[in-house]
Amino acid sequence: MNWTLVSLALAILRNGRKRFTHRCTVSHASRHLEIGMRIRSFVGELVAVASVTGALAISAASAEAQRFYELAGGWNAVAQAASSGTDRFGSGPYLRGSVGLSVAPRTRIRFDGDAMVFRLQTEAPVPCPSQGCPHAFYDNHTRGVAALTANGLLSLDSREFWYLIGGLGAYDIETQVNSLHVGASVGVGLGIPVGLHDRVVIEATWHGLAPNSNGPGWLVPISVGFRF
Repeated sequence: MNWTLVSLALAILRNGRKRFTHRCTVSHASRHLEIGMRIRSFVGELVAVASVTGALAISAASAEAQRFYELAGGWNAVAQAASSGTDRFGSGPYLRGSVGLSVAPRTRIRFDGDAMVFRLQTEAPVPCPSQGCPHAFYDNHTRGVAALTANGLLSLDSREFWYLIGGLGAYDIETQVNSLHVGASVGVGLGIPVGLHDRVVIEATWHGLAPNSNGPGWLVPISVGFRF
């Protein structure tokens, strides 16, 4: 909210009321004429206050119309091989919450909070017969990635159905220990209108992590969500 405009409006209104009260105490001979003039002045000041208030309302409504929110969920695929050579990764559920802003025709910025769950399979040492084990045995663990990313969305058509996604972010990966990474993401999305401003959004995004560690080198969540 523009507090300068609010202060200006209040000052105008307070000023007018003071002058109106003061002028009503002048001599009886000029009282009626003075009151009429002050009423006209006071009405003009009220109109000014109403104009400032209307401008504030329009400005707030415009900012609110440009802002949007998204909630999405789905499933993510991960790079299976780990740097250890013995551990493996498996896919898991995905959740995303976002807030964004339309900054130009066909262009948006969006800030995402991502939660990507995956399975960590660690090779378990087991006694084997003399001819050897028929295959490796693994213990399964549930692990995850928490990410905060800033993204740009660029629509590919005038109705803004298809759009490209690209951004950077910080990724906290939990495997055997927690590790923090910088990563980049690219993807594509489809927005299907379901109302005047609301849309169902379908996205597939590749998240690449650097430097690589004991966690997966990349994740690809595929999600369905709602923009409102």
